[in-house]
This record gives sequence, C-alpha cells and structure tokens, in this order.
Amino acid sequence: MRKLLSTWVVAITLTLAAAVPAWAAPGVVSLTTPVLPANAARTAINKLSASSGTPTSYNITSVPGGGTLFLNNTTITAPRQLTPTEATQLFFQPSGTAGNYSFKFTATDGSGTSAEATYAISVGQASCGQATGFNFSSRTINEDWKSLSVTSNNVTISTTGSYSTSTGSVPDRFRVENYQGGAQSPALTWYTDYAAGTANTSQVTFTFSQPLLGFMIVVQDIDAFTTNPYFIDQVQFDGYASGATTPIALTASNIKLGNTNTYSGSNRVTGTANSDSDPNSNVIVTFPQAITRLTLTYRNTQAAATDPSAQAVGISSFGWCAEADIATTIAGPTRAQAGSQVTYSMTTINNGSDVPTTLTPTLQLPINLSGVTVNSGGTYNASTGLVSFSTITNLPLNRSVPNSVTFTMPASNSVSGTAGYTSSILDNTTANNTATLSTTQNRAPVASDVTNSPAILSSTTSQTNIAPFNASDPDATTGNTTIVSYTIVSLPATAQGTLYVNGAAAT
Repeated sequence: MRKLLSTWVVAITLTLAAAVPAWAAPGVVSLTTPVLPANAARTAINKLSASSGTPTSYNITSVPGGGTLFLNNTTITAPRQLTPTEATQLFFQPSGTAGNYSFKFTATDGSGTSAEATYAISVGQASCGQATGFNFSSRTINEDWKSLSVTSNNVTISTTGSYSTSTGSVPDRFRVENYQGGAQSPALTWYTDYAAGTANTSQVTFTFSQPLLGFMIVVQDIDAFTTNPYFIDQVQFDGYASGATTPIALTASNIKLGNTNTYSGSNRVTGTANSDSDPNSNVIVTFPQAITRLTLTYRNTQAAATDPSAQAVGISSFGWCAEADIATTIAGPTRAQAGSQVTYSMTTINNGSDVPTTLTPTLQLPINLSGVTVNSGGTYNASTGLVSFSTITNLPLNRSVPNSVTFTMPASNSVSGTAGYTSSILDNTTANNTATLSTTQNRAPVASDVTNSPAILSSTTSQTNIAPFNASDPDATTGNTTIVSYTIVSLPATAQGTLYVNGAAAT
C-alpha cells in the first residue's frame, strides 16, 4: 500500500489529466496480463494501449526476463517500434520459473512520445501447457465487486463478503481502480481504513462455477509501513476443493513472494516493507488442488497505533489451467479388397469448456502404405506411419473439424488406424481422445456344388435350362450380398453334351 498521501496524489493527477491539451503526447498507464503457468506455451498477452490520445506507434524500450517476448512468431530481443496493429499481436512464453517480470513501453503520436509505462507479466507455479484466466486490470474503472457475478471464459465468478464496518475518514471499498499507480496496473482494489486497531479484518469469498485446476492469484502491494502512517498488510489465502469445508493447506513452495512481504504460515502473507508501487512486490499464490471457492481475509496487523492508517492491496488477475474435452471419431470400411482405394474419415470435436489455442489432429497408420493422399495441408510420414493434419487454431466450443486420408489396400495383412490429436490444453476426459478402426482383407466368395434336378434325358435334342450357379460371400453385409460374376472353369465332355450360356455354346 502506498502512503495515505497517495490518495491526494492520484486525485491531483487525475485532475491534471483531464486538463491535458489536445496537442499533448499520448497518455499511458502501466498494464498487465492474466497470470501464466510456468510451463505455458507461447501465449497471447493483452495488447499495448494508451489511456489518452491516438498513438501512431508504440515503442518497447526494454525486454522482460523470465521468458521470451514475441511479435507473432518473431522473438523480440531488443527495444523496437511497433505499429498499432503489431501492438495487439504480442505473445510471451515463460522459461519455467515463477516470478514477476516486466518490460517498459511508450506511445507516440504526432504531438510527441509519452513517458515510459510498465507492462507486468506474472508467472505462477501451475503446470499446464495452456492457461486461461480473468484480468481485473482491464475491467471498467470503479466497477464494484462487493456483490457481483461475472462470467468469463465459461466460468462464472461470484463474490460475497463481510467487509469492514469500522471505517475511518474514507469508506472502505472493493472495486476496480488505478489506486496503486506508478508501475502497477489497475486492479481490483481492496481499500480499508479502520478507526480502531481492534477491528482490523475484512473478508471476501470468490465462488467459481466449476473446479479450477492450477488456480493462481496475483495480489499487488502486500507491504507495511511501521512509522506514521502505521499499517502492516496481511492477506490469508484459503482455497476450498469442491464440497470441502477445510481449506487447502498451502506451503511456502506454493507462494511466490514479492520483495516486501513474507510467508507467515497458515496460508498468510504479511507485509515487511513499503512497496512504493513496484510490481516486484507482487505475490503469486498457486493452489496445488482444484478449487471451487476462494476466501481472502485482509488484516491490518499493526499494534502501534490505536487508529491505524488506511491500507489497500490490489488483485490484478486470476489464472487457471485451461481444460477441454476433445473427442475424436473415425469411420471407414472394415473390409477391403487388395489393391482397392480405402478412405478413413475422422472428426475432431471440442466439447468444451475451454478453447484450445492450437490442436493438431493425427492418424496413426502402418508404415510404407502406398497410394496415400491426405486432405489439404496434411502429410503422411511413410517411415513412422503418422498422418498429421493441418493445425486447428482456436477450435470453438461444440465445433468439429473433418479430415480424411485415402490409401491403397495392401496385397496382404490388415490395416489399422488410430485417430487422435496433439495439443497443449489439458484434457481430463481421456476415454474419447482416440478412436481406432481396422480394415481386413476382403475374402473371396465360396462356390457351392450344384446338382441339377430332374435329370436330363439322353434323348433330349434341345437346350434345357439347368439349375443356376450357387455361391456365398463370407464378408457380405446388409445391402451388399450380390455375387457380381461367375467364372466357368471347366466344360462337360463332348460326348456328354453341350453347355450353353444365354443361348450360345460355351467354349
């Protein structure tokens, strides 16, 4: 928390900002993006933006640690200029270590270049290749969260709380603000001003509509000031598994501390020094189990003053592992003749609830098949037998994508195909991830002996109809039982008579 004087500084700053002339350079405020897991793949981050003016370009003036910053697929390794469109196409891939990382940027238009602002990137300790989350920093300023329900990324987040009632000169509040200012982004600000040291606790509960695995929370400004004004921030993080009444016990390994706080045990982080609006003071808590409820308790633990100072912390974002139920189906013939063309058709379906950033359908076939053709963009690796279809980007909920491959049925042996996919998104519904189909060699029909009855008299001098040929198909299926043709492989001796086919003597 900044000193109480910061309330007046912010007010003065906002007043001056309103009076900035039209010819002034763009205004910028510090930004952030939802917290990422340490092993996340390359992930889109929130765009660069200006708080005033219409920038014609942005300038990245420093690059972050803790991972790699990208412009689309191009690595950013040094300061560079971006067009407004490019400023919407930034990605970050963590290097695997939790922590607070940041880079600096400015905005430029025809009137000049803004002062530098900070873009903070928080990396938690969750282990999931793709994350999703909720970004308080981009919500509407002054949005009140004391009793609110919001749906984002298919998760409904609801709040209830027992907020402080013993307030000082300024009423307590729980709303989106740019209170911390400086290098900190806007956040869900939790502001309290206790009139007495004995009434020093406020509490809020976030309820989630589904269990969230790898849940992470970033809290700004858990700090302390041990001379006038007096405050010591303490935040307790109690997460509950579905149906549980006892909170998950955190350990120090679940908490990435900032530079102005310490872990006090019992799920509590306590301020130790003044943060001065530094993102490096941010605390990142990662829960080791899926939670459906999070209760935060905010205390002022100072004992020096009977009327403690106002205090505030900010919640900048939540993050959790993205999960999707990706189902795969496959269809094709179960039997085929050697040398015929066989087509396998597969479908990839997203049953939700999240959207995979990228997903590549695959089909494992035998090696060295001949006559293989794959629909647009796919490839068949003859040495491994793997068919890789075109990568699907952001497959929407309840949408499906078809793919197919055609090959020549080999002269012997059956062919088996297993359809599946690769993606960084978590899928805990594994039973429908793959589908298998086998095609075996089609067996020839079986000819049966036929005895003509009644017998033909030896004195007969004209053609006489005889019983038809008879055969059966061991691989016949409903609607496909017809014998296409017969072949006469021998004829009766001349002394026995002449065999006619459709009125013509068979030779």
